[in-house]
Amino acid sequence: MTQVKAYLFMRVGCYLCDEAREEIKKLPARYKLAVTEVDVDDRQEYQARYGDKVPVLMIENGPSIESYITEKALRQVLDSLPKNVAF
Repeated sequence: MTQVKAYLFMRVGCYLCDEAREEIKKLPARYKLAVTEVDVDDRQEYQARYGDKVPVLMIENGPSIESYITEKALRQVLDSLPKNVAF
């Protein structure tokens, strides 16, 4: 079972970002999703690219999910990954 790496582009004080974080925590352990949080306000290039779209969950070697991130959407995306990439 391979760990799936992902990056959550977010900002402090963003309620959608907080909700996305909670939805990610609801995923069953079998998904082995390793999320690195990235504050878009820490770097101008991230702010320019993701600032109006946060939260954005970018899955390595996979698609990204923007704005409203739910457990259901996460499961659908993760289940659609090639089996050699995912769990």
